[in-house]
Amino acid sequence: MKIVNSHLHFPKAKLAAPNGYGYIHVAAELERPAGPFPRSTDLKRSVIRQCKAIADRLQKLPHVRNVHVFEAVLIAPGRGKLLNKRKGQVHLAKFDAVVLIETDSLQTAQASAGKFTVSRIDTTLV
Repeated sequence: MKIVNSHLHFPKAKLAAPNGYGYIHVAAELERPAGPFPRSTDLKRSVIRQCKAIADRLQKLPHVRNVHVFEAVLIAPGRGKLLNKRKGQVHLAKFDAVVLIETDSLQTAQASAGKFTVSRIDTTLV
């Protein structure tokens, strides 16, 4: 890797210790975007509603700290040099619906990733 502006001597970054929580990320590409703007269709609205209902139930589980449902409002259209060099080899994520589940530990997230709650979300998104 070529280091640019090495003469500027930036200070070393200070890193924080991991928080110890676990995360489950479920994302879906529901509709093909119209340019950088995801479309709002009946399917997408229905899936988001169902994901929010599931998130409310997951939030009540003892080992779940938070559940967030995201709906994209903009999908970045740009591609850098690296992606342009690998055109056709790299899947460009265009997720327009995402569920992020925060658990009390990494072990809980790993044990839960294949359980019914995530399976239900996966089924909802299909």
